[in-house]
Amino acid sequence: MAMISAALSALLAAQPLSASVPPAVRADGRTTAPVVLSFGVEPEEGEKFADQGAIACAGAPTIPAEHGKPARVLVPASVSAGQLSCKARRRGEDTNFSLHFQPPGPGLYATLAKAFRIGAGGVVRAPASLRAAVSAGTIAAGEGGTLRAALPPGRSPRALAVALIDAEGEGAAFLPLSGRTQLHLESKKRALLSVRVAGTVFGPVRAPQGKATLPVEVPPGVREGVVRAVDRLGNVREVLVDLQTPDLPRIAAVLSAAQVVAGEELRLAVAVAAADGSPAESPAPRASARSGTVAKLSQNGPGFWTARYRAAAPPGRDLVTIEDPLAGRVELAIEVIAGPPAEISLAPSNPARAGEELILHAGVRDAAGNSLSSVPLEASLAGERARVSWDGTLAAVAARIPERLPAEPALELSVRAGPSARATSRIEVLPGEAASAELRAEPDQRQGRVRALVRDRFGNPLGTSGFTVAAQGADVGALRRSAGGAAEATLDAAPRAREADATIVAGGRVLARAHVVFDPPPADWLVVARARGGAMTNGGAVTAPRLGADIGVRRWFGSIEGAVLLGLDALWYRGDIITQVGGVDRPISERLSAFSLPLLIRARLPFARRFAAAVELGPVATLAWSAASSDVSGTERLTNLVGGFRAGASIDYVLGRGRIALGATLGRTRLTDGPLRGEIEGRSLFVGYEAWLADLSP
Repeated sequence: MAMISAALSALLAAQPLSASVPPAVRADGRTTAPVVLSFGVEPEEGEKFADQGAIACAGAPTIPAEHGKPARVLVPASVSAGQLSCKARRRGEDTNFSLHFQPPGPGLYATLAKAFRIGAGGVVRAPASLRAAVSAGTIAAGEGGTLRAALPPGRSPRALAVALIDAEGEGAAFLPLSGRTQLHLESKKRALLSVRVAGTVFGPVRAPQGKATLPVEVPPGVREGVVRAVDRLGNVREVLVDLQTPDLPRIAAVLSAAQVVAGEELRLAVAVAAADGSPAESPAPRASARSGTVAKLSQNGPGFWTARYRAAAPPGRDLVTIEDPLAGRVELAIEVIAGPPAEISLAPSNPARAGEELILHAGVRDAAGNSLSSVPLEASLAGERARVSWDGTLAAVAARIPERLPAEPALELSVRAGPSARATSRIEVLPGEAASAELRAEPDQRQGRVRALVRDRFGNPLGTSGFTVAAQGADVGALRRSAGGAAEATLDAAPRAREADATIVAGGRVLARAHVVFDPPPADWLVVARARGGAMTNGGAVTAPRLGADIGVRRWFGSIEGAVLLGLDALWYRGDIITQVGGVDRPISERLSAFSLPLLIRARLPFARRFAAAVELGPVATLAWSAASSDVSGTERLTNLVGGFRAGASIDYVLGRGRIALGATLGRTRLTDGPLRGEIEGRSLFVGYEAWLADLSP
């Protein structure tokens, strides 16, 4: 029987070192995977304290075997499945192994560099409104869930606990960090010294004079190491050495906000690490508040608790304390403020100019009418953010008026406090002082129109203010706004003025000039010329074209214009008729050419500004050449000088210094002798153009 037992022991001793791990581990940054080492090299000679071995994994912290617990791997949080490549070492023998991990379910998770949230269906996204706290140093949340941690100085080992909270929930993460120290060892002279800390051997080093200094790495929670000394004769001695590992805080807590409205709640997340860096398995820590209340902590996993804090009614500063008898104590300061803003009042504002600084005062009250101070305000002017500063309970909202103003001469200043309190003020904006101008004048008979476009130094049109339009030789009417920010005004010529000089004046400077020429004064005698063309008919066989030209003088008599015109008209006619000669029908060819000299007196009455109606009447002297020819009697000719009269009516439209007219005439001039007899003045329609040529008045 003894022989069988000895053989079995020899067989087991011959097996290599192996590591046993779970099939898969939840990768949430809070779950540890035990690693059980088996077989391997037998204890060394003189091994007084059992070597538990050491493990190391690429990309994951490890926790050494202590107090009967196997070594463990703290798998970092991951959004996808994978495996860790690890190595176990004991008594100089190595073995490699892999640890498979699976992503956790929905929740908030983090590494020391980044936090992320896994939602329903495994959708990964950045946490919203992330806040974080760490048990040592500081940690700040950045864009996209990034975390920036800064550890305090020193080389001591630390068991870091990280508490997380976002808009949807809470989370925690844990990270053991090894420290470094120097061990000063004493032994026999020339002894070979080594130190084993948590299964990792440092050294050996020779101690020529019996003293040696050996740097070692100490995981958190490990308080003792094993010093192994081998003298020159091969004698082995092992003793424990105190690593003087300090007790450092390993508790972290974070609230969902640093500020809370009186009587309302905040969420609280607490993370507590064990001494070795793994999630603590201790009872819940104790939480209390100086003035508010903290509900009982609820455990959400190893080392991870949540609770709710309710602020007291009066505003002020509160302090929440979370205390663990072993992990330490953490205090969270909270600013308890008055109720949310419900009303914002804005002081009236004077008009502001382009490019100027606008300062408007605002007061904020809650629903009960209490004045609030230092309330976060969001202010904007025309969509651009404005600056806000507080002086007691009065806020000063400062914004710069844009250099380029909108077409609408007003901007909206919006001030918002929280989701429900909002106030707007319509700020009247004006351009700056006039810097440049364009002036254009358009004459219209004895009136005119000026168009002034004045701009400030930013190019904004001033409209009708900030400048004056003056004219020498004309009266300027009231300015009125026109398209494009321009201003228009009417010019009325002075009684005897024929032209005027208009200017734009601003700030004592003339910015633009324009010259305008009017029609002559109404009392002036004007030389006019007229050309006409049309057709006449005598109501019988004669229908012929008629062309004419007139020259004369005109002037105004009150509201009626009078004129005397002397003209020259030309008329020609060609026609064939059938008549009986000796009882037989014979063709006869008739021809008529006539020049008329009408002397007309005209009266004209304007209406609708550019339109006018006119009537004219006067005698007409006509010189006519008539002829009739046939194949029987040959050609008969006769020249006649006859008198008659003509009356006409027309409507004209003023165009510049001329007029276009459409009219009709009715006259009587008869031929009583010769081959052609009858009416040659008759009725006619004509189109004419008349313009004045010269002003006879001085």
